[in-house]
Amino acid sequence: MLKNFLSKVELFKNLDNTILEEIAGQFTVQVYLRNNVIFIENEKGDNLYVVRKGSLKIYRTVEDGREIMLDVLFPGCFFGEMALLDNFRRSASVQTREKSELLVMPGKIFATLVRQHPTIAFNIILVMSRRLRLANLQMESLALKDARSRIINAILRISQRQQNQESSSVLRYGINLTHQEIGDFSGTSRETVTRVVQELQEKKLISLKKRRLVVLDQDALENEYKKV
Repeated sequence: MLKNFLSKVELFKNLDNTILEEIAGQFTVQVYLRNNVIFIENEKGDNLYVVRKGSLKIYRTVEDGREIMLDVLFPGCFFGEMALLDNFRRSASVQTREKSELLVMPGKIFATLVRQHPTIAFNIILVMSRRLRLANLQMESLALKDARSRIINAILRISQRQQNQESSSVLRYGINLTHQEIGDFSGTSRETVTRVVQELQEKKLISLKKRRLVVLDQDALENEYKKV
């Protein structure tokens, strides 16, 4: 049931079943194919989105045309709420990485729910605080770490993100992540990513199985990141 799914989404945690049923009725389901753009940076925000199936990437495009990937979204993640809360335009673009199913709620309905249910507002504060902390760590990594460390950080962060959102273990099933995406996330070239990934495979810290990157030893991989 949709109510059960929503109860595991951070935005709607600790809400009564009756409220969850009310919220579930406000969503529509939309299916997007791979590489579909949900919205682009600087667009006006109209909807809240929750990922039910598939995965998406959040990115910004810089002046020279390069994409800087900010995050990867998996089932249970939500996005689009910032523009609804502060009435600013979209701060980044979002695109599907594979066929994906999204739950979509009109912004006016979401704003009403936030006013009616303080628990939702509190959940937003918790999520925003964590996002800010992660953004600070990402900025520190880009500014102070070398390319190898930034690549390791990208692998760790995205794998942990999926592990937190999905019930299946990332350590077992891995993540579908291209070398180009790791490069976009870490601010490095695809060639550099390929070299570092090969090195980490030789050290048996990660493996590639059917195009899925599997973290074999998360603690050891974190130690590799902390070396520099």
